[in-house]
Order: sequence, then structure tokens, then C-alpha cells
Amino acid sequence: MYSWGEESGGRLGHGVDTDVIHPKVISTLSAISIESVACGEFHTCAVSFCGDLYTWGDGMHNFGLLGHGNDTAHWIPKKVCGLLEGLHISSVSCGPWHTAVVSSAGQLFTFGDGVFGALGHGDRRSTTVAREVDSLRGMHTIRAACGAWHTVAIVEVVDSPSFGTSSKLFTWGDGNKGQLGHADRETRLIPTNVGSLSNPRFCQVACGYDITVALSTSGEVYTMGSNAFGQLGNPITNGKLHTLVEGSISSSSVEEIACGSHHVAVLTSKAEVYTWGKGANGRLGHGNNFDRNTPTLVEALKDKQVKSVVCGIDFTVVVCLHKCTSGLDQSICSGCHLQFGFRRMRHKI
Repeated sequence: MYSWGEESGGRLGHGVDTDVIHPKVISTLSAISIESVACGEFHTCAVSFCGDLYTWGDGMHNFGLLGHGNDTAHWIPKKVCGLLEGLHISSVSCGPWHTAVVSSAGQLFTFGDGVFGALGHGDRRSTTVAREVDSLRGMHTIRAACGAWHTVAIVEVVDSPSFGTSSKLFTWGDGNKGQLGHADRETRLIPTNVGSLSNPRFCQVACGYDITVALSTSGEVYTMGSNAFGQLGNPITNGKLHTLVEGSISSSSVEEIACGSHHVAVLTSKAEVYTWGKGANGRLGHGNNFDRNTPTLVEALKDKQVKSVVCGIDFTVVVCLHKCTSGLDQSICSGCHLQFGFRRMRHKI
């Protein structure tokens, strides 16, 4: 595992208070195979192939969002124990003030700041150790996502009367901007099913500061919350209930969603990337800083074979597969523009 960027409270995991301008291996984890990572504004989490959870970063002023039972900053990765000891962790999500963890058995644990009820424990208390969300006990949580002051989970529930299961959307925490998807904008202290979305089955979810984005198994994107920068993807919505994002992505099946603080990026089955929402800092990839209130194709990626997309707070990153040079008669590399020859063989770009 590598990390780089601005150091703050130990979130890079290198044990020193120094910014890192190039990818640098985290030596503490060098002997551990890491399966997935998640980054918050102040802390970082990693899940190993063995299902162990490691966290590090600034816990001093952030209500124990590292899960180690204290408010101490940890400058190198530390394994989270307590209730998570012996469990196989499948995924983790970081908000700026809290953390949500899903086990392979479908249990959901949260820890960190509970002032707005984002932990889902029925109260506003903060906790420095992982605590299971009791109201979802017995159900199978597939995955969860943390916003600034709210949390969203996809949970398998039993449908009556057929007794089949379907994956429903549950939300809780601060609902002031409508990010919980309910008719009101009240705070929810325990996970509550978004009743207006009873039909779609969901497979992915992502959160911004005050928006929620959900992807159905049929490839449709639903948004809810603030539309201050057009991040709901629909210029006529009032944000009171969920919105089905249509427009230019209607003809494609969306396969992956990602959410920054106030912008959204999606990857379609055609390997096309669409973005919308706040455009400051060029985070939408359209060559300018303009906001977009409908999905807009990122033209610069049209010829790329995009594999995955992810959003930071105010930037977007895509991972592309290499494309082999085509045509036996091609004599110049289209990537580096140098001549092929006896000593310079054809290569991937």
C-alpha cells in the first residue's frame, strides 16, 4: 500500500510529520496483503485479505473515528480490535467525522462522532470503539457509505409474502438537506428504510457532504439531498425526495458511482465517464470550472478504456486499462511518439 499528499495528524501512515509528493510504500503494512482502502479527511482505513481492519490518522480532535478506544492520533497503521476481533471485514467507509465497517457476515459497525445520529445507535453519543448497529442486527448489510453527518447502507430484507430477499436503502443521521431521502428533513437516529424507493434493488451507494447517490442493479442512478451545485443531476428537482438521474446517461447502464463533496462521477457499461455537480478546481474534467446540473460526458476519456472511477473531496480520478497498439503497419507509438525499431519494440500505452 502506498500513500502520498498532505500530511495531517498521521493520515499518510509513514510515522513522520512530512508531506509526501510521490507515492511511498507504507512500511508498517509492507508484509500485509491489502484488499481495499478508504480515505476520510483526517484518517485512513485499510482492509487486509485476511479481513482485518487497520486505521490511522488524527483521532485527537475527531471523537475516536479510528476505533481504538481513545482520541489519540496514530501515525502508523494499527489493527482495530474490540468487537471486530476475529471477524472478517469486507468493506469500510470513511466520513470526515465517523467510520462505518461491514463484515462479511453482514454486520454493520460504526464509530466516531454521533452528534447528528450518523452512527445509527438511537442516540447522539460518540463512541471511540466499534459498536454494532442493533436495529440492523439479524439483517444482512451489503455495504455502507458515510457522508459528513449522515450514513447510508444497502441492506438485504425479506419481502412478503414471497419471502424472497431484496436489497433496500436505509439512511440515518442529519437530514437537513434531504440527503436521507424521506419526505421530511428530520434527523434519524436509527437506520430507516427509504420507503419511496421500495421497488429498485440496490448494489452501490456513495455519499457527499449533503447528498446521497445510489445505484440499482438495473444500472439506474438515484440521487437525494442538496442541489446547490446541480449535484442531483436533474435541473428541475426540488430535492425533497429522490431523483432518478436521466439525461445523457439514460441510454447506458451505469456500472459504478462515485461522489465527492459536491460532485458526482459515474462509469457506464460503455466505459464512458459522466460527471456533474460543482465544477470548481476542474473536478468534473470538462476543461473548465463550470457547474453542471445534468450528466455530461468527459470527452477527454472517450478513447480510454476506463476501468474504475473514484472521487476525492474536490477532484476525480479514473483508472484506465492499457490499450495495445493496433495495426502491424504502425511504425510510431501513439503514446510517446517515438519510432519502433529493432531496439524499441512495440509496447503498451
